[in-house]
Amino acid sequence: MLLDISPIIGLINAGYSLDDDILPIVRARKNGKPRSWRYFVDAVQDAKKANTAIKPKPPNGSYAPLEPDWPSRVGFYSRNHWLDEWGDRDRLPPEIQKLFDAADLEKSR
Repeated sequence: MLLDISPIIGLINAGYSLDDDILPIVRARKNGKPRSWRYFVDAVQDAKKANTAIKPKPPNGSYAPLEPDWPSRVGFYSRNHWLDEWGDRDRLPPEIQKLFDAADLEKSR
């Protein structure tokens, strides 16, 4: 029931930002038919995990480049949707675009 906002309050109490973490997912899933705010909880948690994944330090001792963790994002996308903060999907490198195209095929089955 959408009158019970306790799942959203739970996310906020757990440290999720209403503006940065929760509302973008709610807006992205606006075409869904949620019966409860719990509908959004897993997607919010997955998106936060995909956006904050820390890359391991490379073996040569140098720092890893500040690039998105595309495999995590593909995994999130295959279960949910593309997030606007990831940028323009059409401008991805071809090898990354192939990963998302494969996810699209899986989603259409």
